[in-house]
Amino acid sequence: MKYQLIKENLVKENGLKVEDADIEGFAKRVAKAQFAQYGMLSVPEDVLANYAKDILKNKQTLQNIIDRAVEEKTGRLVERTSRTGYQGGDSRRIQQTF
Repeated sequence: MKYQLIKENLVKENGLKVEDADIEGFAKRVAKAQFAQYGMLSVPEDVLANYAKDILKNKQTLQNIIDRAVEEKTGRLVERTSRTGYQGGDSRRIQQTF
């Protein structure tokens, strides 16, 4: 619960947005990983794109991918700000939360 609140705060304060391109890109990576599980390492881009679109038709899978894309963006933000110093909001409050 606390992590969820921290994540929501980071998203809001830093204006992080998950665009359609982010979702489609993440879905393609999921598709590529699924094909790789079965030894299919050289899947053509059009096949990946079509499979990703099929994956996103399932509402639960779509929400999962959106959540994971948000997690990825917040993770990059935390990584970046831990190296350069926090740039948004009240950095003392964020540091106390972590």
